[in-house]
Amino acid sequence: MIEAARDYAGLLAYLERVAPYRFGYRGRETHDCVRFGLGGVLAQGLPRPRGLPSWSSQRQAEALLVTRGGLIAAVDSIYTRIPASLAQRGDLVAVEGPDQPGLGLVEGERLVFPTRPSGLVRAPLSVAVAAWSVTWPKP
Repeated sequence: MIEAARDYAGLLAYLERVAPYRFGYRGRETHDCVRFGLGGVLAQGLPRPRGLPSWSSQRQAEALLVTRGGLIAAVDSIYTRIPASLAQRGDLVAVEGPDQPGLGLVEGERLVFPTRPSGLVRAPLSVAVAAWSVTWPKP
């Protein structure tokens, strides 16, 4: 299997464009952590995972995650997990949230993820509790 090429300029443009978005489940200028992470994957020119369901509320999103065993198990079913120390720019990462994990993206030596109410937050890669290569999707 050949690793897919990434469009890092597309990723950086995406991060700049969504920086003012607030955390939310509906609306044009909102994103939850999964939509944020998926947007970053697509901005790199990588394909949308097959069979990804849609949601329009926190209740729907939480119900979908429960049926998939939680956020980390859901991402495990789509992408190949890697050690966080090996994550590259544009890979997905999970961070501990106040009540459940959240999804973010690697941005160089730091990671970036959406929070409520602060918007995008950057943190050292060392806070990641899991990471996935977005160029090695599962078949």
